[in-house]
Amino acid sequence: MLKVQPWAASDLNRWLNPWFSNPYAKAGLSGSRRLLRATLISARNLVFLLVAIAGLASVGKVLPAYVLIAAGLTATGTLAWQIRARDRREQEVSPALLLALFALVFAVMAAVRSMADQAGFDARYAYVIDLDESLFGGVVPSVWLQEHLHSAGSVSLLDAFASFVYFSYFTVPLLVAVALWHLNPRALRLYLSATILIIIAGNAWFTLLPTAPPWLAGQEGYLPQLARIAPEVMNHVRPGFYEQGYQAVGINEVAAFPSYHTAQTLLVALVGWRYRRWLGLAGLAYTAAMGFSLIYLGEHYVADVLAGVALAAGAWAAALRLMPAASRRGELVEAPAAAAEGVRRAA
Repeated sequence: MLKVQPWAASDLNRWLNPWFSNPYAKAGLSGSRRLLRATLISARNLVFLLVAIAGLASVGKVLPAYVLIAAGLTATGTLAWQIRARDRREQEVSPALLLALFALVFAVMAAVRSMADQAGFDARYAYVIDLDESLFGGVVPSVWLQEHLHSAGSVSLLDAFASFVYFSYFTVPLLVAVALWHLNPRALRLYLSATILIIIAGNAWFTLLPTAPPWLAGQEGYLPQLARIAPEVMNHVRPGFYEQGYQAVGINEVAAFPSYHTAQTLLVALVGWRYRRWLGLAGLAYTAAMGFSLIYLGEHYVADVLAGVALAAGAWAAALRLMPAASRRGELVEAPAAAAEGVRRAA
């Protein structure tokens, strides 16, 4: 069993999150200055988190994948058990512990997702094409969009924008987790629970029913040839950059349905909506931009995007039922008195 000593957790939080150990430090700040300081601290800690994930990826190149996954699952289960034990004792859970669990879940997700296509099930092409054609009168939106908006051999402003939105998926959910860590650990728990449910359901589908994206269907003759715009844009910036990222992340090419990109970005919108309506609206705009980008780039069908929406909505609803205490509506930034009570219990 992983035993987290109180002094170690306290010191870690004092360094990574000064407001956890001294919640009254933010009491005298205006709302805008509070948000600015939280953003700067979150950005710094996101860099540390990405470095840690990159380190895990480097270890994964040395150890067999199944060993890394087994170790990750063991660590994830141990941290989850530790959090649950503190809940039963009615003790506040250290936000550092929650963020560690979130990082582990993301690392395990990437490893399992990259291996799902090795389970021995044949990739499926037809059913998602049929779904899109039934929704749009025989037209596949990815094909139509590229025929009307994309110019082969050049990188347009739309190509760059869609690619930027597409690749933002690899940082924005982590940045939101770090921000919630600082602003509202209860909201982080809700966000983390829904993320875990999305990962479990998504990886089960990827393994049992691997589904090819539009660009791969075009290569195999199921659709007209489609351009892979996102890799073209990345390699235009720096030759070979996409391939290097591909090797580091370990992407599964037949994990299109449901869309993780859509599910996770909608989850960002849902957690934002619960605490600030303007954050929720911004998150919904981001989700819409992500959905359009995924379809235009040929990375997902409309059916994949809709399935991602349903997956996120179901995971969020389940998380609200599983964690009623953390799901109460309230301020995004916890009140100093409530935060101080949490520090007292964690001590």
